[in-house]
Amino acid sequence: MATVKNVFKSDENFPVYCKYDGQISAQPAYISLDLETGEVDAGYNPNPGGSSMSSRQFHGLEICIAIPCEASADQINAWIEDNEDHFQEILDSAEVAWRDSNKVGVLTEDARELIYRLDGQTFELDRFMIDRDYFADWLDDEKPGENQSLNDFAQNLLDRNGDGDCYFADDLRSVEAIKDLLLDMWADDLYARKDIEPHIAKMLLADGRCEDSAWMDELKEFAGA
Repeated sequence: MATVKNVFKSDENFPVYCKYDGQISAQPAYISLDLETGEVDAGYNPNPGGSSMSSRQFHGLEICIAIPCEASADQINAWIEDNEDHFQEILDSAEVAWRDSNKVGVLTEDARELIYRLDGQTFELDRFMIDRDYFADWLDDEKPGENQSLNDFAQNLLDRNGDGDCYFADDLRSVEAIKDLLLDMWADDLYARKDIEPHIAKMLLADGRCEDSAWMDELKEFAGA
């Protein structure tokens, strides 16, 4: 009989968050229980759209419980530990059998009911994550002061990580990443024919990312160059 073993480990803050370019939503995330080994882990569906599943999941050897893709590593670990007894109940009543040349997982009605209840609890793992798509809304048009450097402004934003229980996505947890995103946003404002404040225009000129655009004359005019 298998014994529950928590094998989930991650150095990332949001380890099950993955959103591919061109996709509207992030990949479906889950906590899994392997009926053969007892291992409990967490991950996300790697297939764009999340419409397919692994062979072990298809045959019921790996049970998946959906979780919010914004769940943090510490939340996932705590939830697994809090529910180890429930996972063990599922293992104790489960059976691995041969059917049509395939090993399959067989669950009792009680186990299915327990999985259903666990699935209804995982919404509590949702944590407010600031990713690239939401960053502009979170920033709310805030800009650096006229005498504030871009580096200092980005550092001040990063220092607010966790304020109000809002956390930056893993790919935004550095000053350089935030600076790069800010400059992209301001460049997009330029291309959308919005007015650019002089000190912001100077930052864009110093960065050089707009040099190949058709908007350099307007940018220089905004900067007073």
